[in-house]
Amino acid sequence: MLNKYFSISESILYDYDALKVKFTGDEVLAVFTEAGSALHAAVKVRKKISDLLNPLDIGVGIGLNEGSLMEGIIGAENIRYYDVIGDTVNTGKRIEGNAGSNEILISDSVFDSIQSAKFCFGKKREILVKGKVEPLSVYPVLSKHVHD
Repeated sequence: MLNKYFSISESILYDYDALKVKFTGDEVLAVFTEAGSALHAAVKVRKKISDLLNPLDIGVGIGLNEGSLMEGIIGAENIRYYDVIGDTVNTGKRIEGNAGSNEILISDSVFDSIQSAKFCFGKKREILVKGKVEPLSVYPVLSKHVHD
C-alpha cells in the first residue's frame, strides 16, 4: 500500500512540474517553482490518495508553504544526498502536521500567491507550531474550483 501511495503521489507531482520529490517514512515532500502548480497537484493527490486510503480508514494531511529555501548536497563522508532545508521547509512540515485527514492547509503566502486561481477555501485558522512565537494563519482548501 505504501509503495502504491508513493507511486501515485510521484506521478501526479511530476505531472505538475515538481522540481524535487522526496519520500521520508510515510511522507512525501515536493518542491515547485509556483504555488499554483503545487496547489493543483495537492488537490489531485488528495483525491487519488483518498481513494486509496479511505477504504483502510486512514487519511493523509497536506501542507503547503512558500518561500526561500537552501538546496544542495549534504551528508557525511559515505552518505550524501541532494536535499532542501530551511525555515520554509520546516514551516511547511508544521502546517502539514496540523492538517486533518484528507485536508489541505496552505500558508498565508500561498493563499496570497494563488488569489487569481479559482479555488474555494474554508475559514482562516490560526495554528501554533514548534519554532514559531506567533501563530500561523492557514486556510483549508475545500475544492479546486468555486463550483466543484
